[in-house]
Amino acid sequence: MNKKIIYVYASLFFLNATAQIKIELAQSKKDYSLEEQALNLIMENEGKFKHGMKMPQIIAQDLQGQSFNSKNLGKIVFYSFWFKSCAPCIEEIPLLNRIEKQFRDRVNFIAITYESHEDVKSFLEEHPSNFKQILLSREEIDKLEICSGYPTNVITCDGEIIYCYHGGPASKKSELYTPLILNLYQSYLNSITKCLQEK
Repeated sequence: MNKKIIYVYASLFFLNATAQIKIELAQSKKDYSLEEQALNLIMENEGKFKHGMKMPQIIAQDLQGQSFNSKNLGKIVFYSFWFKSCAPCIEEIPLLNRIEKQFRDRVNFIAITYESHEDVKSFLEEHPSNFKQILLSREEIDKLEICSGYPTNVITCDGEIIYCYHGGPASKKSELYTPLILNLYQSYLNSITKCLQEK
């Protein structure tokens, strides 16, 4: 058989095989359950390398102008870093409020932002949050070396980071929104409960 013909047949075979693989991969991704996709997304965004690290001390002012020192907080602290135009930060507020309501007597809930005093007050009128609001500059937040994206949520037990998550669902319209929120809630719940059970 002519070498050119052989080459053409070989090329067509390769292209067909490649196309078939792409179709199978697409089908596989389609069949991949939303639950599994949500779990994988959480695993990708967990700051596991921070687990076990000491949470840096934070000295600042709260929204009421009172002095704040993280060293004066209790055994368990839930920190949430946010800014006003961050869509995932806004979308997760109801979830965070639910957790705060459930554990408010045993956990300190601290929200940290670089937004101005006026912008935070205006934001909270539209998006009420049960967290204590702490104001830091961008430079001060960067020096903490905690945020790798927004929102960043950190749970500490006796000053040690036991859970860290970066990012969140950008829109309730996403098909991953519900499974992602439910799994994040469970992760936060498990971390807090585990620390509460420790003596």
